[in-house]
Amino acid sequence: MAEEKKGDRDEEEDRSISHAPVEVEMLNDEVMLHFMTSIDELLIQVVNSKGAIVHEELISITIR
Repeated sequence: MAEEKKGDRDEEEDRSISHAPVEVEMLNDEVMLHFMTSIDELLIQVVNSKGAIVHEELISITIR
């Protein structure tokens, strides 16, 4: 039996995490963020498997 590594998951597996003010949904290789409230400063970082930042963006979100 192959050893399962941290972060391994079945391609068809859905995951979601709910914590106000954001809900995170993972489907295959996509990550969707659903915001319930406005956020003045949101820092988004994309990191590679070694932990190095490959993209970084600071945004604000206004819910009307």
